[in-house]
Amino acid sequence: MSRNRLMLAALVVAGSMILLLATQAGPALADDPYTGVDFVFLIDQSGSMCGAPCQSTIETRNDPEGFRFEGPRFAIIDFLGDQMSEIYASSSARISIVEFGQDVDLSTYRPGENIAYENNAIHDVVPITTIESDRDAWQVQREQLLQHMTDYQLERETKNLGNTDHLGAVRRAVEVLNQMQASDGSRRLKVVVLLTDGQSAVCYPRGPQNDPWADQSCAGPGEILPKVQSELETNLQGEDYYFYVVGMADKSSNYWVNNGPFWENLAAEYHGEARLVESQNEVAQFMGEIVNAALSKLALPPAGPGVITEWLPQLGDFSVRPYLQSLTFYIIRTTPTDTVNIFDPQNQPLDLNLADGACQNGVCYYALGRLIDKVVVARPEPGKWRAEATIPTTENLYNTVRIGTRSLLFAPQLVKPVAGRYPEGVPLNIQIAMLDLDGQPVPQYQDNLYALNATASVIAADGQQTAQTALDPGTFSGEVAVNQTGDAFEIHLDGTTRTPDGEEFQVLNHDLDGGFSIEPLTGGLVPPQGLLQEREATLSYQVDVDRFESLADGYHYVGQFELTPPNSGTPVILQAADSAGNGVFSAPYKPESAGTYALNFKLFVVDDATGGQSPVPLDVAPDSQQQFEVAATKGLDLVLTQPANGSHQVKRNWLLQIAPMTVEVALVDKASGQPVNWADVQSSAAGPAINVDVRDPEGQPRGTEMKPASIEGDKLRLVGDGFAQSGPWTVTLPQDLQFKDEFVLADTSPSVTVTRVENYPAWGAWGIALFGLLVVFGWRVNRYRVRHSGPH
Repeated sequence: MSRNRLMLAALVVAGSMILLLATQAGPALADDPYTGVDFVFLIDQSGSMCGAPCQSTIETRNDPEGFRFEGPRFAIIDFLGDQMSEIYASSSARISIVEFGQDVDLSTYRPGENIAYENNAIHDVVPITTIESDRDAWQVQREQLLQHMTDYQLERETKNLGNTDHLGAVRRAVEVLNQMQASDGSRRLKVVVLLTDGQSAVCYPRGPQNDPWADQSCAGPGEILPKVQSELETNLQGEDYYFYVVGMADKSSNYWVNNGPFWENLAAEYHGEARLVESQNEVAQFMGEIVNAALSKLALPPAGPGVITEWLPQLGDFSVRPYLQSLTFYIIRTTPTDTVNIFDPQNQPLDLNLADGACQNGVCYYALGRLIDKVVVARPEPGKWRAEATIPTTENLYNTVRIGTRSLLFAPQLVKPVAGRYPEGVPLNIQIAMLDLDGQPVPQYQDNLYALNATASVIAADGQQTAQTALDPGTFSGEVAVNQTGDAFEIHLDGTTRTPDGEEFQVLNHDLDGGFSIEPLTGGLVPPQGLLQEREATLSYQVDVDRFESLADGYHYVGQFELTPPNSGTPVILQAADSAGNGVFSAPYKPESAGTYALNFKLFVVDDATGGQSPVPLDVAPDSQQQFEVAATKGLDLVLTQPANGSHQVKRNWLLQIAPMTVEVALVDKASGQPVNWADVQSSAAGPAINVDVRDPEGQPRGTEMKPASIEGDKLRLVGDGFAQSGPWTVTLPQDLQFKDEFVLADTSPSVTVTRVENYPAWGAWGIALFGLLVVFGWRVNRYRVRHSGPH
């Protein structure tokens, strides 16, 4: 079987693209498109079709090769059925095959006009049958129909049904079409195909109806054909009817010469054609054109993966769009000498010489029937392709070669959000796995012309769009905040790219069932216990974030306390953090006043990358208090009474040792300024544990060397030994002293800088005194020696 064939390529894009039918493709579809097509094939089985082999007195054999049997088989098996199951599965096709002649038994007839009789030689070979639209079901039906029509030919090719009753044949066609219309009242295209040698002849009795031996009279084309035309004009009115005549006549016969012009004119009135055929190839080609012309009037299938949405009307250069799962050619062979070559954007021809079911270099070949093949190019490269064919230039290219693309690449899957609960107003992470129909990632083209621009919309249960975001073209992810609560939210995906010609078209129009819900966050104050004025405590607010899916990566929550102190209209703002990640937002606070504090808590989502904050709706738990109480306290101040700022001499005792550094701290009531005894306010009988921060001139901590010396009423004295370095010393009092609950240390931290210096005059006086003592001592020693040794 030759693989270089004249091609019908159904070039189809399966997304939601705009329907395009070029002017070469025939008239545009009406607003009410056809739901399908109905074919009635009328087979002339009169004696003249095969002559003497049919026991006919007519020697002329107008159809000795049995084209009258091949015609419907070509039309149904090799053209109609395969295309309906592969391309027009959303429409339907029905067929009926009727054979006709004239019964030689003239004992029964219909009264009335002479030739209006009941013709018993009109038989339904195939009653009204709907072609299966499912490919597998069609393969079964195809074999059954093929066997039936083959058996019919073997049985009838030598049978003679007498004269040629064209009027009875078209009357039966009208009856069949009316039966089809009664079972389906939608708008359908109706096609009658008459296979005949064109010569009409009927005989009828001239005598009374009850006289079986009455003489008969015969009528020829001159009487019958006008009645055929009148029958069609009466019953087949409107643009929905097509009429074709396949003429079959031997060259020595004058049947078509005499009657062909009538059939040609009549067919032209019904959008059809009458054509004389002289070979099996011509029969096949004519049948292919009839079927293709009818199918071209059907509405293209709805948008979706694997269905046709666009025809290319002519050969030559054509554009292949990006993101195609496959490029499919339906090849219909009419004559073996006609060839078609397909070139990719790199000008490389496709190999069409493959065995049935074989695949090579991404090209697969399938034999669908005797005359229809299919070539599939997987993931075709986008760009300019070219088709070349050796066909007559006068042919209607739309009826002989149609090229198209088939199957968009996309079968996206929703990765995030998963089914679950998400907080209202919080960034929702949307992530799409952009897969093809085989579950593989879609290609990433280097040419920016084919960039995929995708948008994800959040759709509520009532079908309304609540939020939308553009997806990153590399990761197909994005964030969007949904400010509407509800259940059963979905993600709708839209996307466009461009053709090689730069025309934008839609490739994504998918509903992805997310099944997630959006609910408000709820929070409440964790009731604080024993808050005291001027004493630092921790405020906490519990938010039920643990009931929801985790926050999207790159974001975190922060809280904000807005506190209104008693007798004050100026709020205090505190930033709160969820340190443990459990929805408890805490912040330290030292209330300055006693009384009732009003609370307003706000929640924000922070973008880690930009630092930007977005408010999040937060419902207050029904049992949550929005205020808290602070008890009154007495504030205490620590006063550093010794040493004071400034320079201090380094004191030494009589042994020349440096005197210890003394720190003396007084305790004062902040409100009255009066001294307070340590014993009255300290929290334990053991006395205050005070750690004074002392830094030497080199900045080293020396506070641990300070020892408590005594407590005298409101005074606390600490002494540090060995502080010998001269220079600036820093003394800072602590804030961690523990007092009774009704007392609190005010926010003060006295600090002084003491510069210790040597007292050089004192050193001089000490030196002179010591020198004098040494002189006196020496003098006394010398006197003693003089007295006891005598004069020299």
